Formats: sequence, structure tokens, C-alpha cells
Amino acid sequence: MLPLQAGALLGPMTGTGVVTLGPVLSELYWLAAFAIAAGAGFLILFRGEREAAGDEGGVVQLTLTVLGKPIVVLLSLATAGLFFAMIGTYTYLAAWLKAVPRLSEDRMGIVRAVAGAVGIPASAVAGGWVDRHGRKAVGIAGMAGYITARLGLAAAPYSFAGTVVLAAWLGWTAAVAWAGLNTLAVEIDPALRKPVASIYNAARFLGYSLAPPALGLVYGQTNVAGVFLVSALVVAPSAVLVAALRLPRRDFP
Repeated sequence: MLPLQAGALLGPMTGTGVVTLGPVLSELYWLAAFAIAAGAGFLILFRGEREAAGDEGGVVQLTLTVLGKPIVVLLSLATAGLFFAMIGTYTYLAAWLKAVPRLSEDRMGIVRAVAGAVGIPASAVAGGWVDRHGRKAVGIAGMAGYITARLGLAAAPYSFAGTVVLAAWLGWTAAVAWAGLNTLAVEIDPALRKPVASIYNAARFLGYSLAPPALGLVYGQTNVAGVFLVSALVVAPSAVLVAALRLPRRDFP
């Protein structure tokens, strides 16, 4: 049960860190420091995985071995799409609320915090769902719900209460989606669990880096509803990628 609960809780904890700390730690020198630390950690911690890949010291060989697995590539693309949509939604929803309804800082704080707050209990529930219904099913269901939250934000007339409700739905569905995807990431190849998780998380943060500039163009040319619609369109094929995963029959329902 521990991997399931860990996979479930990772989602909201990541989201909380992204929303609160991401803007502060976004300078390029932090990215360089992270890359150096990640490389050193790879060499120190992944020796067993390098041996399993057939190369005692070859980081490149291990990376190619992991990327040669279609299930890893598909899952990584799916998580990049989901993280792209998550970051884009939070970024431009906050910008729009400040510029158009001109919410006070305390009300903006409520909107931004409710998704993370709801995600914590949702993760505990989603962990149980993963155990009963399967990783793929829960991940796809969460992503489908995430799409409906974005469509609601795009189509519903603005009200503060309605925005809070939709933000809570974003948090709940995101927690469900990440419970399924994170558990898949740590269990699809037990022998190479750590490098698979590294590739998976690198893909997530690729989505993080692409979302603000790409969706900034959408925001500038249309409005925030356009951002929500494009985000929904990105999550939809990501869910299809998860549905296409061919999971090891012995381990996965």
C-alpha cells in the first residue's frame, strides 16, 4: 500500500510547491544548480539501475534503455501534457483574476489555495481508488474530470463563488489524475524504478517550462477562456496516451 499512497500524495504536494515556490525559484541559475545536483545524484544513487541496464557506468546507456521503453515514453508525454495544462491554468487564472474582476489579495488567495487544500483529502481517497480500480482507470478518470473543470472555467459566467467551486474541482480531479500517473511511474519497471521516475519527472517539468510562454500567446490573442480551452485540448490526448499504455499483466489490473 505504501507506493500507492506515496503516488497519490505526490501530486498535491508538487502542486503546492509549484504554486507557492515556483515563481520564487524560477531564475536560470537555480535550473543550472538543479541540473548539476540531479546529475550527481544520478551517478551516486542509480548504480544498481545502471548495472541492470547492462552498463556499469554509462548514464547515456541507461537513459537510452529507459527511453527505449514505449510505456515510459507514452507516460512521460502524458504527464508533460497534464502538467502543461495545470501550470497554464493556475498562471493565467491568477493573472486574469487580478486584471479583470480585480479581486482583492485575500480573495485571490482563497481561489489559489482551494485547489491544493482540496487535493490533500482527495489524494487519500484516490489512493484507495487506485488500489481497487487500477492505475490507468483512475488516471484517465482524473484527467477527464480535469477537462470538465477547464471547460467549466471557460464557459461559465464569472462569479467568485463559482470560481472557488471550479478551483476546488480542479484540485480534486488533479489529485485523482496524479494518483494514477505517479503510481504508474514508480511501478511500471521495478528494476529501473528510479531512472524511470527521473524521466517521468523531467517530462513533467518540461510541461512546466513550456506552459507560460505557449499559453501566453493564447492569452494575449484571445482571453483566459482561450487558455482554459487549449489546456483542455492538451489534456485530452494525454488521457488517450495513458489509455494506450500496455501494462504488465502480472502487476496491473
